[in-house]
Amino acid sequence: MTHLVTGWPIGLLVALAALHILDAGLRARRGHRVDGVIARASFLGAATWAVCAVLLLCGADDCDPAGVAVRRVNAERARFHRPPLLYDERCEAAARELVWSMAATGKLSQFDSRGRGPTGRLNRAGYRTSGNDLAIDRGAPTAEVVMDRWLHRTEDSQKLLSSRYRHFGLAAVEAEDGTVWWCLVMAAPE
Repeated sequence: MTHLVTGWPIGLLVALAALHILDAGLRARRGHRVDGVIARASFLGAATWAVCAVLLLCGADDCDPAGVAVRRVNAERARFHRPPLLYDERCEAAARELVWSMAATGKLSQFDSRGRGPTGRLNRAGYRTSGNDLAIDRGAPTAEVVMDRWLHRTEDSQKLLSSRYRHFGLAAVEAEDGTVWWCLVMAAPE
C-alpha cells in the first residue's frame, strides 16, 4: 500500500493548473489572441486541471485504502468514546506479509504458510508488541466494503474497538484469480 494519492498526483495537477494560468497570462499580455480563443482555452485548461486537483484531493481517502481505514476505524471508535488508533507502517508491513501468504495459499488464516502468527510478523517489521490482533477478509473489492464487513462482524468490531491497541496497519493484495485479500493488524507497543 502506498500513499501516493495524497502526495505527488495532487502536486502535479496543481502545478499543471499553475502552468496553464501562467501560459494564459503570457499569451494575453503579448496580444496572442484570435478573438480571445487562445487565452480562453488556456484559462479553461487551467480551470480543468484545478478542478481535477480538487476532486482528487477531496476523494483522496476513497482512493487510499489506508485513509479509508483510518477514517472508518476512528469514527467508530469515537462513537464509543475510545481513543483513535494511529496508523503504523510497521503494522502495515506485518499485514502485507500475511495477505501475500493468504493469496498464495488461497487460505484465510492468521498464520502464514510457515505457521508464523502476527507477533512474529510484527517483530520482523521492527514493532515490539505487548499484544496484537488482526481482522482478515477475502473478496471485498474496496476498502469501504471490507471496513463495512469488519465493523458489522461482532468479533472484528470488538477487536477494532478494543482500548488495548494503539496502532494499526492495513494491506490488500489481488490474487491472480482477481480475489482481493485483506488484513488489518492492530497492536500495542511493549
